[in-house]
Amino acid sequence: MVDHELQFYLNYGHIHFQNLMKYLVSDYHIYK
Repeated sequence: MVDHELQFYLNYGHIHFQNLMKYLVSDYHIYK
């Protein structure tokens, strides 16, 4: 149960991090 929740949060964090990086990169290109 705990491992499953931990895996869920790790996956969610990884996806959130990828979206954040995409946002920052696109933002950087806009200002550049």
